[in-house]
Amino acid sequence: KQWYQRRVRGISVSQEKQGIKIPFDEKLRYHPEFDGYTQGTLIKQASVVLLGYPLGVPMDDDVRRNDIIEYEKCTDKGPGMTYSMYSIGMLELGQLETAEQLFKVQFKNLRPPFRIWNEYPYAVGCTNFLTAVGGFLQSLLYGYLGARVFEQFLQINPHVMPDCSNVTYTGVSYKEERFNFIISKDGFQVCHTTGNAFQLWSIVDKDGKKWPLVTNETVSLGLGLYKISNFNDYVII
Repeated sequence: KQWYQRRVRGISVSQEKQGIKIPFDEKLRYHPEFDGYTQGTLIKQASVVLLGYPLGVPMDDDVRRNDIIEYEKCTDKGPGMTYSMYSIGMLELGQLETAEQLFKVQFKNLRPPFRIWNEYPYAVGCTNFLTAVGGFLQSLLYGYLGARVFEQFLQINPHVMPDCSNVTYTGVSYKEERFNFIISKDGFQVCHTTGNAFQLWSIVDKDGKKWPLVTNETVSLGLGLYKISNFNDYVII
């Protein structure tokens, strides 16, 4: 469903004939938190950056990057889910070194001795903070696997996690089908493990090249953007 419409000045979200204005600075090419926002003003947590993920509002890459850079430097020890969103955004833009730095900031929220996720860094705030756990898991699934769920396909853009030789994702579910992924620096493997035996699935790269995903058979590919879909679904690359 289209819950938003692009306009010349800013973006508005429309639903049932009602709109929510999203401010946009044409000159500085970023989204202020609100009309009259002053650059450099401290913010509590990830807010504007959520336009890119998970909302998926279309914008130019420089605007997406400016939003992340602007608000990351203004975040004052944000709660647990904040830096996962910054990391996901930079991975989406292909800024791997910056994404790694932001990804690792999350570990400041781990409380010893059992490394329980905490609301704020350095054992401040709520203990066993599930929002932080959820943010970290999203940085793995939607960040380093690059998963995006659409009605007609599952999109992935995998990267290996920092300080890892390879990473395995087991049982990633899409439309009652399950897929396993093994990601390394040199490429990745995908295997369709369970689902409807009467449905044929494939993985397609950005150039339209297609590989069938036969149940329990592994396909090895190079890193990049791919879409996984049923043969009966029409996929636009």
